[in-house]
Amino acid sequence: MSYTTWTGAGDIMDFSVILPVYNESKRLAASVGKVEEYLRKNYSPFEVIIVEDNSTDGSYDVARHIASRDKNVVLLHNESRLGRGASVDAALKKARGDYAAYMDVDLATDLSYVKLLVDGLDKGASVSTGSRYMSGASVKRPLKRRIASRSYNEMVRLLFKSRVMDHQCGFKGFNKKDIAKVLGLVHDNHWFWDTELLVICQALGMKIFEFPVKWEHNGGNNLNPSKVKVFKDSVTMGRKMLELKRRLATGKLAGI
Repeated sequence: MSYTTWTGAGDIMDFSVILPVYNESKRLAASVGKVEEYLRKNYSPFEVIIVEDNSTDGSYDVARHIASRDKNVVLLHNESRLGRGASVDAALKKARGDYAAYMDVDLATDLSYVKLLVDGLDKGASVSTGSRYMSGASVKRPLKRRIASRSYNEMVRLLFKSRVMDHQCGFKGFNKKDIAKVLGLVHDNHWFWDTELLVICQALGMKIFEFPVKWEHNGGNNLNPSKVKVFKDSVTMGRKMLELKRRLATGKLAGI
């Protein structure tokens, strides 16, 4: 059984930024500092939510130290590992901003794109998401990962008639009021969470705003290797796609 502990201030925030963390002790402090610096200049009030997913490298200690010294940072700690999707889901339910965003802690997407993300929500989108595959995007990543990701996204587009170009970019924003209706329909706890959420949002007729971003694999450094295992995760996500297709075909999405 999994438990979570939550620490943070009680003020109401306009904008919440979520950083899901698993074994990121080497770059966590620097990434939080960069995010805060950007938000302080552009959005206020704000909160940065660190979701620490029972790391084995001391990330929780680093996160506790940051949160204890910084009133803008709150900490959500999973006492057993839940997965990236479940961590973001839990943080979204706790987030106090009208808008909430999540981004990978390596900051692979340039922070300047937060403005486009928020603009999309301001214009009525329920979800605003960066894309590595739209015209105008700039991407630096290994060829094997690029081919696997492109193939995966084309499969999702074909199978679900999705209009989204990039389902898995770790740079998404949400209108909290709108997305609260969807979170209970998303079953996956890990990497497929993003795809499942975007497919369900489209099935419900919700507006998604997608925009091209500048994206660099692993944030342009090698502090931590990618946690995605291409072959193993491809098999798992293929199975998840078929399960979601069956749910949609049989009307087993509650609320649709």
